[in-house]
Amino acid sequence: MRQRLGIMLLLAVSASKASAIPIQQQSYNIPLTQNIGTSCPMISALGTTTETYSSLNAENGSFVFTDDVPSTAVIYSVSVTVSMLGRCPNPDGVNIYLNRGAPNVDPVFEQVGSIPAYPANYMTSCGTPAQFVQTTSWTGSGQLVAADPMPYFRNSTNVISIVDAPTGTCSDPLIESVTVNVWYYDNIPSVTFDLSAASPPGDHKVLMHRWRSEAGLATARSVRR
Repeated sequence: MRQRLGIMLLLAVSASKASAIPIQQQSYNIPLTQNIGTSCPMISALGTTTETYSSLNAENGSFVFTDDVPSTAVIYSVSVTVSMLGRCPNPDGVNIYLNRGAPNVDPVFEQVGSIPAYPANYMTSCGTPAQFVQTTSWTGSGQLVAADPMPYFRNSTNVISIVDAPTGTCSDPLIESVTVNVWYYDNIPSVTFDLSAASPPGDHKVLMHRWRSEAGLATARSVRR
């Protein structure tokens, strides 16, 4: 009976009349270390003229930020937005990684996004300014129950690695900005199950559902016991 009561409390927390826990966002605008845009004006992603930008090679493909999300938070997902400009009509894409090669990081979950990101525009010369375009890649399963492991370091340094994907005819895209957005929940209510080694085996069984949204419909992705 104690285990069943625990499930009833869990359902009560998630009932439609319960107060929703809002998802929160922390943004990190990673400063560039180099500026190669002097005397070569381009158009920023926001539509203004800019001579402040770098390139993939000039930055050595490494962009660093330090996490300061509350220690009580549960990370939901992480997105990386890169404002890029190619150097030819058919530029290479780039693969984006989070803490690539770091200790205790599973390589299966390092990549941000499942496919390369591509510059959506390209420059021809400094005399003909072209516009940077932002592209966003995501990591994280978007779940709080049985979520995939995320190689995100709490209260520590995180590294975004951007690596050329040689699929086009030119590399080293111009980079105007790199922004990391961390989506998380805080102050999530907990449910306590009053169990012990002497409790009946049936009281130890709990169903956990993984849900995802497809075309506005919530469907069961998997059920684990």
